[in-house]
Amino acid sequence: MASMSITGTQNLTFLHIPQNAGLSINRWLELVVKEYTEKTYPDATAPHCCHFGPMIADWPTLSQLRRTQVPLSYTFTVVRNPWDRAVSSYASMATVRSAEDRQVFLSTNGWSTMPSFEEVVTKGRDIAAIGWGAHPSSPQSAWIDAGIDLVIKFENLEVEIQPIRDMFVGTTIAIPKLNASTRNTDYRTYYNDTTKNAIATMFAEDIAKWGYTF
Repeated sequence: MASMSITGTQNLTFLHIPQNAGLSINRWLELVVKEYTEKTYPDATAPHCCHFGPMIADWPTLSQLRRTQVPLSYTFTVVRNPWDRAVSSYASMATVRSAEDRQVFLSTNGWSTMPSFEEVVTKGRDIAAIGWGAHPSSPQSAWIDAGIDLVIKFENLEVEIQPIRDMFVGTTIAIPKLNASTRNTDYRTYYNDTTKNAIATMFAEDIAKWGYTF
């Protein structure tokens, strides 16, 4: 599911960076807007959810969004610890993504079966999945290539998303947990020194910008 825009008094845009709870937040926004409209704003000025069309990538960068016909006002996104995100990407490909997506991923890298996490990180042509708006091995900041109003950390999502909740007074809807992969909850168990350092190098910009540690 792509980035989402809410039109109406909120004029809100969510920039969806893959593997950062984007599907859950998009679904939450749909539910919140529906509840808010029914309870508070039952007229022509009600907020409205709209997904961006196929003229841009499924996960566009912020500058790509700004080139669409949808006016952007308040923009927000979610970032994630790069070491955790890499494991999530790997587990998603192994356990959640479609067989077709998995086969494309494998054939692109010359593999016949799903490799180990270490092999994907150190030898793969990309560390996560296919069809992303920015290259998967690019830092998350590659998606935030224009000014943005709010950057939320995945690790503190429920607290840091409060400014968005406040735009929809009275909503009590919890953020659903969608598209969750099957994996060990402690991402550190997937790493050795080689893979730890590889991710540190690959995502050095994210680590420095948002203060992440292993």
